[in-house]
Amino acid sequence: MKRVLLVWAASAFAAVTFGSTVDRGPGCPAATTKQGPTPYNPVWGECLRFWPMWEALWSNMAACTNDGYFLTGQYGSFDRFYVYTTMGSYVRSVRASGVLGTCDGTGKTHLGSGYFASITPADTGVSFWRYSAGGYPGSVPTISWPHLRGRGISWDGKYYYVSNFNTPIFKVNSSGSVVGTVPGSPWDCALYGHATPVRPGGNAPYIYVTCHKNEWLAEHSLRTGVRVRSFSVYKCSGGLDIGWDDGYLYYVQQTTPCRWAIVYDGDFPTSVKPTSLGKVKAVFR
Repeated sequence: MKRVLLVWAASAFAAVTFGSTVDRGPGCPAATTKQGPTPYNPVWGECLRFWPMWEALWSNMAACTNDGYFLTGQYGSFDRFYVYTTMGSYVRSVRASGVLGTCDGTGKTHLGSGYFASITPADTGVSFWRYSAGGYPGSVPTISWPHLRGRGISWDGKYYYVSNFNTPIFKVNSSGSVVGTVPGSPWDCALYGHATPVRPGGNAPYIYVTCHKNEWLAEHSLRTGVRVRSFSVYKCSGGLDIGWDDGYLYYVQQTTPCRWAIVYDGDFPTSVKPTSLGKVKAVFR
């Protein structure tokens, strides 16, 4: 049965033709405005900061490292990673190869803080890369799971979650085997990036997903699939990750002529001192 499920998963995550155009899902509106994001209501979903991404080609991947960096990678014609601080300062680009593109990522993996993962709907699927402190991603993947192709990936401390536009979100163990799906997904949505909080031994309560069909970011129960809450996001979505210790959601969107990385308050429990009005209100509510 597991073999059948894996084969079906591989066929569901069909490869696409990569290039310099935006990776827009079914029903995603064209986005051409130059206007930047606007603030949202505190606490959850408050827009804390954002910065333009002026890479030469589309970069959708979002991966937060344990030492305060934010990694992105090109959707197609991949040849490097781009490194920012999580405050939005551009640091460097690092040449890399071995995948056709990166659509989403996660800075948290079963291999520890010295690695991050990316995903593509092309033949390489999920790839794991080394990461060195100070904002230095590896130049070639060390492990690949080509049978798991898609546009969204996250890790909850025990399981990965992998999806692709209109497929269910697959639950995957640390060996790369599909062991289930998130109930109800994809919720009539063109799923793109997503993220999960990390818990010891897994058992994260929620998954956070972005959608191309409607412009929102939503929290869903991993146990039941029920949507708990959502908020509007700015134009067409890309990758999504959760910061290591700040309780924030790091989101990439595909608006032209420049792309934005946007940081929203995720209202997660954290030991970090509040740095926003939303978090101050959260302490006293």
